[in-house]
Amino acid sequence: MTEKASLPNLRYKVGSTVVPGDRIGNIRQVNAGPGTYISKGHIYSCLMGHLNVEPLEATEAAAGPSFQCCVQPRGDKSLFAAQALSVGQLVVGKILRITPQNAILEIRLVQGLGALQTPQEGAIRREDVRSSATEQLSLADCFQPGDLVVAKLISLGDARRYFLTTAESELGVIRAKSRVGSVMIPISWKQMECPETGEKESRKCAKPMNLKQLQEQQQEQEMEEG
Repeated sequence: MTEKASLPNLRYKVGSTVVPGDRIGNIRQVNAGPGTYISKGHIYSCLMGHLNVEPLEATEAAAGPSFQCCVQPRGDKSLFAAQALSVGQLVVGKILRITPQNAILEIRLVQGLGALQTPQEGAIRREDVRSSATEQLSLADCFQPGDLVVAKLISLGDARRYFLTTAESELGVIRAKSRVGSVMIPISWKQMECPETGEKESRKCAKPMNLKQLQEQQQEQEMEEG
C-alpha cells in the first residue's frame, strides 16, 4: 500500500491568512498555484486570502513536489475565479501607461475565463515585446495608452501585476485609434494607418489569428460600459 505524502512544512499553516508579498515556501517544497508567484526560488502570495495546499495528480508530481499551494480570497469565489490566471493563457488588455521599461495594461479578458469581473493589472516588459533584439526598442513605438492588445501570460508576476509577452507574431496591438480618433488599420507588423488622414503610426501589431471570440467579448463589455 502506497503511503500518503505528508504536507510540506511551509512558513504558514493551511488556512492561515496571507497578504501580498508573504513568503509561503520554496519551489522544492511545493508548486506555485493561483494567487501566488515565484521569485528567486521562493513562492510568495500575490493576494490577501487563505492559504490552501492541494495534492497533485501522480503524473504532475512525478518530477517534483507532490502538492500545490494557492491563495483564495476570503468569502469571494467569483473573485478567486477571476484571478486564477495561468501561465500560457491569452489575454486582451487595454494599455494604461508607458514607462521606459514597461507597458502597463488592464487585463479585461482571459482565454477560458471570458471577461473578468475584477480587471487585473499586467506588464509587458521591454524585453518581452518581440523576439528580436530589444536593446534599442522604444515602447512608445510599440504601444500607446488606449490600445487594445492581445498578449500571453508568461509569469504570475509579483504582488502588483502579471507579466505578459507579445513576442509571438500573433500577439500585439489588435485595435488602436489615430490622433484624430479613427480606428486604424494594420499595414505591417510594425505600422498602422489612419483611414481618414492616411497618417501612419508605429505599433507592434498582432498578426491576424482566431481572436473572434475574445474580440466579441470585448465588444460586449464595451457596450455594457457604454
